[in-house]
Amino acid sequence: MSSEEEVYVAPEVVYEAVREAAETVFEQAKGVDEVLKLGEELREEGLINKFPEAREACFYSVDSGFTAPPIEVAGGFIGVIQVAEVLMGHSCGGPPRVVAHVRHYSTRDLTEVEARLLERRALVKRLEEKKEGWARFDIAVVDGELLYRGGVEAEPTLSQEEWAAYWRVAEETKNAMRLAGETGTPLVGVLKRSYSRDISAVYRAGGIPLNDRLLMSLVLEPGEYFVLGSYRELRDRLAEAARRAGGEVARALYPRLEWLERLNTVYGSWAGQVKVVFYKPRLAVSPLAVKVEVYEAGGWGLPEVLAALSGVTGSTGFPTPLDYVDSLAHVRPETRRTVYELLNAELSKRDLNLAKLLMSLVNPQKPV
Repeated sequence: MSSEEEVYVAPEVVYEAVREAAETVFEQAKGVDEVLKLGEELREEGLINKFPEAREACFYSVDSGFTAPPIEVAGGFIGVIQVAEVLMGHSCGGPPRVVAHVRHYSTRDLTEVEARLLERRALVKRLEEKKEGWARFDIAVVDGELLYRGGVEAEPTLSQEEWAAYWRVAEETKNAMRLAGETGTPLVGVLKRSYSRDISAVYRAGGIPLNDRLLMSLVLEPGEYFVLGSYRELRDRLAEAARRAGGEVARALYPRLEWLERLNTVYGSWAGQVKVVFYKPRLAVSPLAVKVEVYEAGGWGLPEVLAALSGVTGSTGFPTPLDYVDSLAHVRPETRRTVYELLNAELSKRDLNLAKLLMSLVNPQKPV
């Protein structure tokens, strides 16, 4: 076969694969009636509420982007990280800040956790500036979970180096929450990708085949929210659900309970102060509910925080400051190539032959 000859997958093969996938996806629809019934029960119990009209706020938002996968060379892993920060809202604004970092890891790729650490350090620095009177903003928003759990999810298999890196992120997160309390600044983590099934487990012993975000997307109306509880409350409620159900249901819940126990161990009392919340913005640009983690502080109650977030909803259904900072933090392919070429050139100044060896791509067929 010629190296330039292209290989195609027959259309009928693709169609059959798509049909099978569609059947799997549609299996989830079987739980819709039970979801609507659960929604009625939650309303009757007063657990679904409306948040007020939008309250004007200044948002500080921070996000980090990084190379995934990293640039893999014979000398290890080269990670490129961009940390972006913006101030945006009805009463504030200004130019964004974007800082690039380049890291080398000889044995394990720690780019993701390093990105989270740099992101948390930026958040802590801005909160310190607010405490000193040098910065003004009302609410701080991060892209992803507020309580970072990369290490929590993989804890049994971590090396000492990895565990130390994850622990530093947890400590900086605690510092951020302490400063948030001192400055009266609510902290919000927006979880764009979340497939947990805690609501089904707590209220239906895992009997609804839908993840929490889909479930709440069917139940909530624009302008409404539901509080699942803090991570400490969630751990206790899932443990109680497992005890009530017993058997296979309890065994199925055990991995999640073990995970929640590790999360509570790492973050201690802070895990009891971060709430898991679902809301639907008043501006219904997306049919999906938004999942957030919220640390309340100052004169901002949870309904007011959600109202402020809803008031800056963008075309994606998420808060506009977050969408903006996400676009700024993205590491583009040309940035990867530039970093590789500059690093190669810098090393060549010292030893050309060694540079060629260290910077040799482990898989030359793949682009940098």
